[in-house]
Amino acid sequence: MGYPSKIGQYRDGTFRKNVIEVSTASTASYVVREEDSGSVLRFGVVSTVAVQLPRISSKWLGLTYDIFFSTADATGDYTIDTSLDSSAGIWIMYSSGGVGSPSTITPATTDGPHGMRVTAISSVVWMGEPLMVGGSSAKPHGKWSTA
Repeated sequence: MGYPSKIGQYRDGTFRKNVIEVSTASTASYVVREEDSGSVLRFGVVSTVAVQLPRISSKWLGLTYDIFFSTADATGDYTIDTSLDSSAGIWIMYSSGGVGSPSTITPATTDGPHGMRVTAISSVVWMGEPLMVGGSSAKPHGKWSTA
């Protein structure tokens, strides 16, 4: 059978996702790579970091990333943006903030960790799905807003 890869079906029958621990000690932005689709990106506590989604086209439909942020000191500490593709936007599911395809989203509260799954669903639209509740004041799917 050979050795298991970092991602996929292992000999013990379990499926594992690739987890990328992003070192943000000296990084103000992190550019997501197309080849990391399907991965979990984990960010520790930082003062500010912008996660820049890759350019999308019809050939990149289905690119998916799970992005996890630790607790933030301010709501603008973490952002997910489409700055590499000025025509793209992010629709946030379960939120009125998704109206109009904003190019930048950020957690709306600082009272807990936040997660967002983003999936390329067209050549100009990322679908954002909140993954966890961000503290006691958050809605069932977490609070996110446009930055």
